[in-house]
Amino acid sequence: MPQPTGGNPGGFLQASDGMNLGDWYWRAPAKFLGDKSRAYGATLSFDLRSDLQSSAVTLADHDIILSGGGITLYGNFLIVTQAQTWQHFSIPLRETAGWSDLLTGLPATSNQMMAVLSSLTVLDIRGEFGGGPATDTGGIDNVVLGPLVSGPVQVLPPQFYPSVAITGTVGSLYLIEYTNKLSTDRWIPLTSIVLPSSPYIFCDLTATNDPTRFYRAAGLIPP
Repeated sequence: MPQPTGGNPGGFLQASDGMNLGDWYWRAPAKFLGDKSRAYGATLSFDLRSDLQSSAVTLADHDIILSGGGITLYGNFLIVTQAQTWQHFSIPLRETAGWSDLLTGLPATSNQMMAVLSSLTVLDIRGEFGGGPATDTGGIDNVVLGPLVSGPVQVLPPQFYPSVAITGTVGSLYLIEYTNKLSTDRWIPLTSIVLPSSPYIFCDLTATNDPTRFYRAAGLIPP
């Protein structure tokens, strides 16, 4: 339930398992669901607080669960080091960060991550950090999925490799997107980079047989 004070800072959401010995999760509302493909390569960030610490008897099987497009991915990223203390987490939304396919247990692929984020129906964050008969209570605050915004679109003259010039904030994360037709406004995430300099020329070495691609860069909104 919402709490007006005690968050990080301000208000926050609080819940308890009410003596239920099973796992419990924070489930994201509708505003975090749907087509979130542009969050690919960005992060899921949030603050957690629990009256318990992570321990060997923790019940929850997985820390974060993402479902969409008929695929469920999970990742184990959360360790609460101190009870009753807000702790910040920032989880990369990229297959190489430690995401796995729930059905097979195999590491997630980029296609699976994109399929899930393109039609996200479930986003669960673990709230269970201990076992036994005691009631455990937790809080969550400052949940941010992505977000990404479009920067200026620059279409360069044809070169040996398709490329895009990015002018932005050095050290910030940018998502590189492409489309084959500017008229469709259907931009497809390609990769993400931490901008090493500005301006920076990004070259798509995978597109040597597809010279009609157009590119743009989308940068993370500062917190």
